[in-house]
Amino acid sequence: MADPVSTESPAKVRGHWWFAPAWGGVAVALTVGIALFFGLFAMPPVDRDEARFAQASAQMARGGWPEDWVVPRVQDRPRLNKPPLIYWLQAASTRIARVVDAQWDANPSLRGIGWYRVPSALCSILAALITWRLAWLMCAGEFKRRRCAMLAGILLGTCVMVLWDGRQARADELLLACTTLAMAGLWGVWKGARGAWAIMWIGIALGVMAKGPITPMVALLTAIVLTWAKRDKKWLRRTRPVLGVAIVLSMGLPWILLVMREVGAKEYLRIIVDETIGRSAGAKEGHWGPPGYHLVLLPVMFFPGSLLTAAAIAQAIRSGASKMDSAPMRTTRQRVRRVRRWCARMDDVSLFCLAWVVPSWIVFECIGTKLPHYTLPLYPALAILSARAVMRGVRAGRLAAVVWALLGITIVCVGPMLLMEWGSFSWGAAWRGAAIAGAVAACATVVAAAALAWRGRTDYAQAMGVIGMVIGAAVMFGVVLPGIDRPWISSRVSEILAEHDPLGERPVALVGYGEDSMIFLTGGRAERMGRKGMQAWSAQHPRGVIVSRLDAMADIVAQMPLLQEFGRVDGFNYAKMEATEIAVVHGVTSTQ
Repeated sequence: MADPVSTESPAKVRGHWWFAPAWGGVAVALTVGIALFFGLFAMPPVDRDEARFAQASAQMARGGWPEDWVVPRVQDRPRLNKPPLIYWLQAASTRIARVVDAQWDANPSLRGIGWYRVPSALCSILAALITWRLAWLMCAGEFKRRRCAMLAGILLGTCVMVLWDGRQARADELLLACTTLAMAGLWGVWKGARGAWAIMWIGIALGVMAKGPITPMVALLTAIVLTWAKRDKKWLRRTRPVLGVAIVLSMGLPWILLVMREVGAKEYLRIIVDETIGRSAGAKEGHWGPPGYHLVLLPVMFFPGSLLTAAAIAQAIRSGASKMDSAPMRTTRQRVRRVRRWCARMDDVSLFCLAWVVPSWIVFECIGTKLPHYTLPLYPALAILSARAVMRGVRAGRLAAVVWALLGITIVCVGPMLLMEWGSFSWGAAWRGAAIAGAVAACATVVAAAALAWRGRTDYAQAMGVIGMVIGAAVMFGVVLPGIDRPWISSRVSEILAEHDPLGERPVALVGYGEDSMIFLTGGRAERMGRKGMQAWSAQHPRGVIVSRLDAMADIVAQMPLLQEFGRVDGFNYAKMEATEIAVVHGVTSTQ
């Protein structure tokens, strides 16, 4: 389909490379910021990755340079499977909070997980803004350019995956922002924009420091496809690879050398090989999925932007269609040539976005370890294609509209309702009523959006879907998840510990329940222990507190018949998918 004609002159379009109307960016930032605000500080720490990231950053913030800021650690164990940029940002966030608020050290609630999530939330907003900016550049000369760019940023920033990961103290949103920046630079290099190569390489360098090889892999595969499709290698000179590699090395090599000095080159290389080749060859930590795993999850993870994603991809592919493609093909070489000609005939936006998504998506589907957020760096391209389809008036099929509506109702209404019934809701009847009212309002909005999509008004349907998702996110993350108690075992245990140890000075032993959230919530003083040897530990720590699974208490009682119980917690350990009952006791030895 040919691009609609814009009324802007070519000179005016070229002048927009660095600047775009600010109000569009403000609208994107406000929408995404509001959607991410609820629950950012209220939701307890999530096992296990978030708690590990937060604990390593907390120890880094308390430590000194260089020993604690070079090698992230969880207690005494180095955590080098991820580069340090996210730890630095999280540690800086908590240090800024300590400077801003004089009561930081005296108020345990301020030292919670929320401040470690702030960098992820800001990176989510930044990724949405870069997507808005990139869509503005890509759609130069197209009709409804401003609305398309703004919608692309909002679709990315309000999708389910970003709304969840933006509230997690992890590296994924930082990777998303860095990769989107690198791809914006790559688009500029491909189109001949001055200075775009520097943006591309800075994004790649930051991406390497965020999560290793993902950003350079996405950029490299995209460049390969563009070069192959257009039969043009000359544009690669504009990437200035020598200067680019120098930028990457200058940002990453000093830290790598310091790490090798601290832990040894052999040990660090072993960790890198295990984290890259090991994850590709097999399923790490049980995170397995068959080929097609990410494709099946896409309509849920990218909701509400998934309304027209399939239609948008089909439209992008059809942009390279030709009547000559009906000729018969007899050999593989002929088929490859036809695909190449098809890609070369695509409009530049479609080709670039598909080159961004397809090869990297295939890689993620083929590797052994699979988690839903692995394909997140590809979502900006999907957001741009989807927003472009909306602005072009592409209609969603009626079956697609029904499926999309059912997904939305489940996400914004059925899910929160089931969670409220799953565990006791401790925030009171007023909050419960507000959550139910909000879920019903979000459900009604999604149903109205589906009705509009059924009638072919996908522009209004997509806007209504975003509104429903923002309301649903406020209900789910701001009220329901913080308000239920059954999943948050560690938080409830920490409340019992705080009641009997307000200053947080007593040692803590974890027996049969060693989730990382307990390590974080106890400030790193908790020790994972086996069932045997508790009598010796209690003798060594006379004021120590034991946090034990109930099924391990018999072994502890056999060693220490005299036990003082502080409290019990009955909940659901979602990390192991099993019901768990925890006892908090003070062990008394026979010699005491």
